[in-house]
Amino acid sequence: MHNHVVWPMAIVIYLFLAGIAGGAFYSGALAEFYSGGKYRRLSKWGTYLALPLILIGVIMLIFDLGRSPYFWHIILKDNFTPLVVWSSTMSVGTWFLTIFGVLSFIILLFWLSEEERTKDWPIINRFKGKDSVRKFLTFINMIVGMLVAAYTGILLASTSVPMWHATPFLGLLFACSATSTGLAALMLCHKAANDPDEEMLHLLGKADMDVIFLELAAFALLLIGLGAFAPELGLKALITGPYGIAFWVGIVICGLIFPLAIEIYVNKFPTLTLGLTTLAAVLVLVGGFLVRYVIIYAGQIAWKA
Repeated sequence: MHNHVVWPMAIVIYLFLAGIAGGAFYSGALAEFYSGGKYRRLSKWGTYLALPLILIGVIMLIFDLGRSPYFWHIILKDNFTPLVVWSSTMSVGTWFLTIFGVLSFIILLFWLSEEERTKDWPIINRFKGKDSVRKFLTFINMIVGMLVAAYTGILLASTSVPMWHATPFLGLLFACSATSTGLAALMLCHKAANDPDEEMLHLLGKADMDVIFLELAAFALLLIGLGAFAPELGLKALITGPYGIAFWVGIVICGLIFPLAIEIYVNKFPTLTLGLTTLAAVLVLVGGFLVRYVIIYAGQIAWKA
């Protein structure tokens, strides 16, 4: 048995940050569109979060690309033919990331044109008063952000690692996790705001509560699929292997059950929000990181065992 891990921590961080970036952006955009502009601040916060997080994530990815021949094999497999390069999951994902990053940067300029400190800066002042253009680009980037959030799970499913490709539910799980961590990041932005809006905070908490229910369902589907198609190298490695404690305690209890219980409690007693919602948001982020960490490391160790 040898426990060599091919995808290192840099990839875990990349998947985690890309998920938050996409989730925060499209969650904020949806809040703005469905509220008729009432919660446009969430769209702004989503943009402010998305760009730096996606840049850091891409830097982590580039760092690993420069040192991992296995990752290059995924991008340039099958005799390195250009057609395969174009059609590979990793290559398509790279295009998603590029488009998402570029559009996030352009949308950021629109938001900066409204800020007191930056609205009169050269170049930025040219974006002032063009909110309809910003909304159009936000709508496009919202869709791209959803693709970024889901493709990270699809990327894993396209490999030969049994835990990752045994079921079609990994993309769904990662999309749910990205949405939840994105909402949690927006909650923390709300906490840091100078003029907190309690109604907005309850909106975020209720939305995250619904998403956690979906994430629990996605986990159930994933475990059922692993039990049917990869019981030894999938299900057993995930729930009883070296990362079993991290799965049950870190992900299920601390990352899903505790935040869900807090959000249900706060939704029932809305006067007790500030400290509890912050705790729930932090737990969701920790759980979201552990989802990537446990699935990536447990999958590789089981595969190499």
